[in-house]
Amino acid sequence: MWYVLQVKGGQELSICKQLKEAGYTTLSPRELRNIRTKGAWKQKEYILFPNYVFVETDYKAEDYYRITQIGGVQRFLGDQHCPSCLSYLEEMWMKILDNNGVPLKPTTVTCHDDGNVELLKGVLLNFKSRIKSFNKRQRRAVFEITVCNEVKEITLSIDMINEEKEKKPTEASG
Repeated sequence: MWYVLQVKGGQELSICKQLKEAGYTTLSPRELRNIRTKGAWKQKEYILFPNYVFVETDYKAEDYYRITQIGGVQRFLGDQHCPSCLSYLEEMWMKILDNNGVPLKPTTVTCHDDGNVELLKGVLLNFKSRIKSFNKRQRRAVFEITVCNEVKEITLSIDMINEEKEKKPTEASG
């Protein structure tokens, strides 16, 4: 089963590495976030769940002590005697967001004349029905999922493609 560890901020990836060396499977979903700096858009790696690491274990006493003795691990989420675990659906969502350990690239979208946003490619296609909002100016999309039955809002970057640029080649060929 998959459990959620609360960890010290900024140590998520090093804790994942230590857990993997100890024989555990871990997830720490990341993205390449679009950030505007001095008038130019740049990408910066960003952890989607700061201060949390997801670990697969049977949660035996031996596992509990091996995991909690790693520097930076604060606790398992939930009760100490019965920690919270991910449901099957939540596990699938985390695996999609983890992208095999590779940071997610921004989802490519286009904006229609009527204001509707169409997803073209990227991870947000997996969460289409869960999207709450788009912020075109900041190039962000917000969607909701649950983690241990708690609703969490996740923000991911989007790349906007101008619809007019898409239309011009088809108009010229038609």
